Order: sequence, then structure tokens, then C-alpha cells
Amino acid sequence: MAFMVINIPLGVIDQKFLNVFLVVTSFFAAAGIVYLGELHKKITRILYLGLPLLFLSGIIDFMVIKNDYMFPVDLTTYGSIVSFINQNTPKNAVFLSYEDIFDPVTLAGRKNYYGFFKIPASLLTEADNARADRIRNVFEVEDSESLRYAVADTEVDYIILPPQDKKDFPYTINRPLLEKTFPVVLDDFNHLVLDVRE
Repeated sequence: MAFMVINIPLGVIDQKFLNVFLVVTSFFAAAGIVYLGELHKKITRILYLGLPLLFLSGIIDFMVIKNDYMFPVDLTTYGSIVSFINQNTPKNAVFLSYEDIFDPVTLAGRKNYYGFFKIPASLLTEADNARADRIRNVFEVEDSESLRYAVADTEVDYIILPPQDKKDFPYTINRPLLEKTFPVVLDDFNHLVLDVRE
């Protein structure tokens, strides 16, 4: 319970940890039933009937952990950009990218300035909002000088523009300005990577 109270403000509850905690608790409850059964011989039969139920509850908790859903990865979508980033960028490179469950930047072992960041707006801090504003300034800026200033403010090395058909991208991208201002180092029809190092 304390684990849940600590993590609820962060918007994160580790379900696997919670399930393991419940399994361990079930084992202690079973040991308590055996102990009580030895103390009070009259209720031994009733208590031993509860043991199979506790045992099954622990097995069911382990089934949830074992059969956790695995999200499928379409390597044809991510393969070329992941290998490009891995082979052609420095190991300490920082990318400004879009949000995705499988982020090609982190799959390639690099840092993402924004990352996968889908939590309710009410849980965002002032620092999170300031970061979102800096990103908005990069994607929605109107002139080249302001764009260079906005990119310098983020201190990123590369920008990855999302596919044109990405519906949940929260910003209106000024693609022509970005492509005119910075060199395109990869265009694989799914992703566009810009080198913004000066």
C-alpha cells in the first residue's frame, strides 16, 4: 500500500511489483493459518480448507506476471532509423523526437530530450511545462533565426520529425523551415532526421 501511495502522484503504479507483493503476502498469510491451526486444534480443519484458496490466489497472481501482454514491434518501421542512429551518431547525442511507445532514439541507445511522456496535464510540473514550451518553439517557429535560437535553447544534436500521418503529435510542424534551415541526414519515408549541431 505504501508503494502505491508513493507512486500515485507520479502517475505510475508498477503492477508487476504489486502482484509480487501480493504473492509474498499470501505466503505469509498461509504460514499464519498453519500457526493458528497448531494453536487451536478445534479450528484446524476450517483453517486448512482456506490454504488451497490462498495457494490458488498466489498462483493466479503469478499467472498475471507470466502472461503479461507483450507489445509487438514492427521492425520494418523502426529498423532503418534505429540502425542509422546507432551507426552514424555519437553515443552522447541528444535527440528531439516525438512520443512513441517504442522510441527509435532509446532503442538505438541515445538520449531523447522529450521521451515517452504521456501523463495527465494536471500532474505536469512547471519544469515539464517549460520543456513542452521549448519544444513547441522548435516545431512551430516562423523564421530561421528564431528557429536556431529555439534549437540552441534545447541543446539537442538532432531532430526527428514524425511521420506525416502521425495523428497524436501535439504540435504543428513547420517542415519547410526546418528542412531549409538544417541538413537532412536521413529520410526513410517514415522518419526525417535533421542534424542541428552548429
